[in-house]
Amino acid sequence: MAFLTLFEPEIPFNVGAVIRLSACFSSKLAIIRPTGFVWDVARMKRSAMDYLQMVDIKFYNSFDEFKLAHDGRILATAIGTGHDYAKFEFQSDDAILIGRESIGLTKDIYSKVDEIITIPINARSLNLALASAILLSRANS
Repeated sequence: MAFLTLFEPEIPFNVGAVIRLSACFSSKLAIIRPTGFVWDVARMKRSAMDYLQMVDIKFYNSFDEFKLAHDGRILATAIGTGHDYAKFEFQSDDAILIGRESIGLTKDIYSKVDEIITIPINARSLNLALASAILLSRANS
């Protein structure tokens, strides 16, 4: 089953929403540190509620550490470039990499991924949790 990977997330409530999403899809979740907030189970329970215990969350200290640990493809998300997610052929072991809320992913990270996918939209961007829901739903349909 494809799963989400959050690259240095900055907003705990977005991470909580993605934890709930992952629980609903019975999907694991990877988080690449550092986070823009103190990771504390008590604090995360505020946004993730009781879903926190339902998700297998793995933490990595860098993108390179994550890449070494993952056997499947890594699909980076981007605005306005890449494969249209609706026409993309997802595979069961794909890791969908979601960038920071403020700046997304760096050029260095884009150079290390297998594919780049996008959600065609008519505005600047989608909330991290909304984009995650669209992509995870399509990848596992």
